[in-house]
Amino acid sequence: MACECSIAGLFEIEFDGIISAQITGSSEFIDILSQCDTGPNVLDDVRKRLKGPSVGNINITAYAFLKGGNRYLGTSCPSTAGISFPTQQRFDCENNITRIIRTKTSEAFREGDPINDLTVLGEFCSFRTVSASAASGPASQVTDTERFLGSDIIWTGPPIAFDSRDADTLDITILGLEAKMTQFSVNVAVPGIGTNNYTFQYSIPSCEGDLL
Repeated sequence: MACECSIAGLFEIEFDGIISAQITGSSEFIDILSQCDTGPNVLDDVRKRLKGPSVGNINITAYAFLKGGNRYLGTSCPSTAGISFPTQQRFDCENNITRIIRTKTSEAFREGDPINDLTVLGEFCSFRTVSASAASGPASQVTDTERFLGSDIIWTGPPIAFDSRDADTLDITILGLEAKMTQFSVNVAVPGIGTNNYTFQYSIPSCEGDLL
């Protein structure tokens, strides 16, 4: 693939309201010896490199409201919510692909005012949180609120709605890549507008498996 350069305003993506998108990747490998010969300068002849799991990451930041909708998501104080999905990577040598497996659902949370289009399910705990700093001057804002912990999140807002209980809503095709959601958060602090962040993982088959 040749390098492509254009302005961000012309970059096409399948979802509306995207502020930024980034794709990165990595590949693991180990050095092995193909035979047990010893002697001076023999390493270059017997050394082989075995490639392992190759995983890409997609990070997306987007507006968390529809055009003409409530830009503050119904909040008046700094508010946030999120969830993560821990994963393990297992290399499938027969099919030359890395299998990305969700191991569990991490705790969901919300903090501050209730956020439009977001529901935290199975809330089981809450506690006080305070954020105060005079580093920017004595008039800096102090936030004294409550954080709620739960088991799942339903997000019905843009650009990518999902229900963390339904794995089918966590697997999407974006920028031509079949990816799995691994993290989500939504944030709003009036007068700042509401934004959300998504992180996805996908397998990079072109980097898998062979001895070099």
